[in-house]
Amino acid sequence: MVARHPHALRAAALALLATLLAVTVPLPARAADSDAVPILRTSHPFPHGYMEYDASAGQTITDFFTVVNGGQVAGSFILFAADGLTSQVTGVVYANPANPFPDGPSGNGEYGAGTWITLGQSSVQLASAASSVVSLTVKVPATAAPGDWVGSVSAMNPVPQHSGGQFGFNVTTRVTIAVVVHVAGPLNLDAVSLGTPYITVENHTRQILNIPLQYMGDVLVKPFVDLKLLDARKRVLFSIDRQLDTFVPHTTLIYPVPLDNTRVGPGNYQVVIDFGPTGAEQHFVRNFTVTTGQANVPPPSQRGRPPAGLSPLLWLIALVPLLALILILLLLARRRRRCAHCGRQWSGRRVSVAEVEEVRSCVRCKGSLSRFGSRVRLCPDCFAGHRGWDRSAAHVKVHAAHR
Repeated sequence: MVARHPHALRAAALALLATLLAVTVPLPARAADSDAVPILRTSHPFPHGYMEYDASAGQTITDFFTVVNGGQVAGSFILFAADGLTSQVTGVVYANPANPFPDGPSGNGEYGAGTWITLGQSSVQLASAASSVVSLTVKVPATAAPGDWVGSVSAMNPVPQHSGGQFGFNVTTRVTIAVVVHVAGPLNLDAVSLGTPYITVENHTRQILNIPLQYMGDVLVKPFVDLKLLDARKRVLFSIDRQLDTFVPHTTLIYPVPLDNTRVGPGNYQVVIDFGPTGAEQHFVRNFTVTTGQANVPPPSQRGRPPAGLSPLLWLIALVPLLALILILLLLARRRRRCAHCGRQWSGRRVSVAEVEEVRSCVRCKGSLSRFGSRVRLCPDCFAGHRGWDRSAAHVKVHAAHR
């Protein structure tokens, strides 16, 4: 039986490898280019890019904004107002339409202005590249306290669009512009407080130092925090010194600090913190205890290991590069052991040949010479047929070369 040509085998193996990569490592899906996409534009340029107004308690403000369909097809967008609030990791975020007004007396107490905002319409239908002007009314309550109140206006696709690709996602496009109202009056700028810290464990992998922070000032601020974690012997185990992102007035949150390079064992600890707006930081010292369960995490040196519950698909994806390398090495090894004339495999040591004119006259072997220069590899039978060499004296692998 004539052996398969080495190039055909290589092509089949590479096709198999390409198939393996295509199956195990799908490209990320993306939303279709033809979806309707909302764009919001303010009535005129504002100093900070968002809509911003100075007002007194009881005042009413009127303005407008423009909704544009930036997509390639017609579409409808829902319009809604919502509160602005401080995220758990600091920075302003905006409430979603399912719960647009979490602030206020029945919420988290932050200065949200979402309920002050009334839009001229709740939805728009737009052709591609078309636009619509929407009126905006901000009614400041007569009882509003002085300070910065944060709301927002948003435009969103009412029905999620399904992205393409093997693993599709339902994608909702939402764009938002902040609405900040500065209510005049005497302001409290630096009221801060700190609760008792505590440790939690995240995914059985690392500890999180949770810091209860409260900012009762009346203006938007980016406070500083200088934190040191001390053990019972007052040794510093961990420290940070940074400026946090924006706090909405009257914010209360639990600020998470990941202990990526530290493991806090069971025992008593102390946190020393300077926290507050620039130039008005206040000093706090808080003691707390870590239990055995709160200390049940691996040392930092062992956290890079794959988790025990890693899925078979992720394992396969991780092994693809290694499998590809092994396959390529096997192909190269098989190719080196094949006869250039008949394609059969053999093994053994190399024998130098002084004359290759007969080899050069063979079409198959001449092709190998053109690809690999002055060398061809022949099995004993083919070599004997080319040179009339005694097969009984042939070694199993023969190396033919120029003089």
